[in-house]
Amino acid sequence: SFMRVISAIRFGYATPNLHLRQANPHCDLENQPVNIATELMEYQKQSAFVGVMARGFGGSNIYTIAWGAMRDKNAQQVVISARDSIMYWPGGGGALATEQMPNHAYMIVGSWSQWQEAEAMEPEGDSTYTYIVVLGESRFEQFQIWLDGDPTRVLHPGHAKGFKDTTVFGPGAMGHGCNWVIDGRQELPAIKVPKELGDESLLPKMATAIKMTEEKPGEAKPKCPAADYGMPGDSYRVSLRVTGRWRNVTWEKLPAGHPQARLSDQLTRERVSQFYIAGSWNDWNLSEMVPGEPGIYAATAVLWRDGGEFQILRNRDWSQVIHPKTPKAAMTQPLAGPDDQGHGMNWFLNGQAGDVFRIELTRRGESGMFEYDLKWERLVDEKQSQAATHQKYSIVGSWDNWETAKEMEFDGTCYKYIITLGLRNEESFQILLDGLRERTLHPDRANATPYTIHVLQGPSISAHGLNWTVGRDGGSTGSKYEVRLNLTKRGHPKSVDWVKLPN
Repeated sequence: SFMRVISAIRFGYATPNLHLRQANPHCDLENQPVNIATELMEYQKQSAFVGVMARGFGGSNIYTIAWGAMRDKNAQQVVISARDSIMYWPGGGGALATEQMPNHAYMIVGSWSQWQEAEAMEPEGDSTYTYIVVLGESRFEQFQIWLDGDPTRVLHPGHAKGFKDTTVFGPGAMGHGCNWVIDGRQELPAIKVPKELGDESLLPKMATAIKMTEEKPGEAKPKCPAADYGMPGDSYRVSLRVTGRWRNVTWEKLPAGHPQARLSDQLTRERVSQFYIAGSWNDWNLSEMVPGEPGIYAATAVLWRDGGEFQILRNRDWSQVIHPKTPKAAMTQPLAGPDDQGHGMNWFLNGQAGDVFRIELTRRGESGMFEYDLKWERLVDEKQSQAATHQKYSIVGSWDNWETAKEMEFDGTCYKYIITLGLRNEESFQILLDGLRERTLHPDRANATPYTIHVLQGPSISAHGLNWTVGRDGGSTGSKYEVRLNLTKRGHPKSVDWVKLPN
C-alpha cells in the first residue's frame, strides 16, 4: 500500500481500490469530503498529501502520511547508473558540449595532497592528458579530475574505488566519494605450474617472478603481484583520453628506470605525513596530533562523558585510518591500517567524565615502510579535573544575527549572561564551549524553554536549528532575562534556564 501511494504521488493519479466490490450501506458518505475510488482519477494539483494505514497482526495500527510532487512528464530522467553500452570508443564520434570541456586545463586532485591542491595535467597531444602519481606509504592513492580546478565540475567513475578503463561520469557536483583508486596492494593467487607444461617460461613473466612452491596445510596460499602492484615511491602515469564525445581514464605503472619515473622522484616533494585524531569527545571531528620527537605524534583527550572511543587518520583521509582489529579495543590490541577497513573499530578510553588522557602514536621505519605503536596514559582524573580551572563558555544568538560569541560570567556555581529582547519580543541562542562553534551546547529540539521537556546535548557540531528561545512567557521589547548554564557537582553542563529581571 505504501509503495502504491508513492507511485500515485509520483505520477499524479489515484488508483482504484483493488478489491472493492460494493460500498458498505451503513456508511453515510453523503455531504462528506470522501470519494471511494472505483476508477483511475487524476490529482487536481501538482502535489498531494496521501495517507496509508496498516493493521498489524499483533494489534498495532500505523498510519503514515506521505507528501510528494508529481514528476514532470517532460523532464529528462538522469540516472547516475545509466551508462552507454560502450564505455570508450577510440575511433571517436560526436563532440562534447562546451560546458563539458574546461576553459583552461584538466586538473587532477587526490589523496597525495589531502585533496587540497588541484594540479594541471600535462597535454601530450591527440587530446591526451597525463599526470605522474607517486604511491605514498599506504600503497594506494585516490583521485578525481576537476575541470579548471573547479570542485563543482568533477569527472569521476560514478562509484567509490573506481578502476581504470571504466565509464567516466560528469562533469558535475555530485562526485563526492566517487574516486578512482590506484591500489598497489593488489595481489593475485599464484599459478601452480602443471607438470605437463614443464617449462615455466610458458607462463606470464609476472607469474614466474614468484617462486612456486607446493601448498602445505595451514599455510597461506602463495600470491603474485597484480598489474598495479607497487611499493611506496613507485610511479604511475595517469592518462585522460578525449576522443570526440568519448572519455577514458587509465593508468600504467612506470618501470624503475623510466625517464618520467626518475623525473617524478625529483619533482615530488617529500611526503610529510600528518596524523589526526577523531573521537567521541570532539564529535568525531579531526584534531591534529602534535609532532614531537622524530616519529612521535601526541594528542590530549578530555572526556565529557564516561568512556571515550577514537581512531587516528593519516592526512585527513578517512580511507587511511589507523585502527584496532576489534571494537572498543584496549591499548594492548594490535593495530591495523592505514586503510579503509576501520568502520566501527575504535580504541576505548576507560575513564570518567573530566578525565584527561595523553594519546601517543609512534611510527618507525623508512622508505615508506612503517610500523605503528599506540599508547596512552591518564594525566588528570575526575577528582583533579573538578578542582582545575573552569572551562570558558560563550553565548551566541539571534540578537546580532549569530555573529559574535559573548563570554558568559562564572559566579562560582553557574555561568550567566543577560539578554535584552529585540523587536520580535523573543531571542534564540546556543552556548559555545571555548567559543568554538564546532563545540556547541544545544537542546534536542528547536525553540526549547525551561518549561518544555528537552535534553541538553553537545558539545557537537550538528546543532543547526536547535536553539533555546527566550521571551515566550510574555516578554516584550526591552525585557531583560538572565540566562544560566547550570553545572553538575563535577563541573559539567547540566541544564539551561533563565529568569526574567525586573524592569
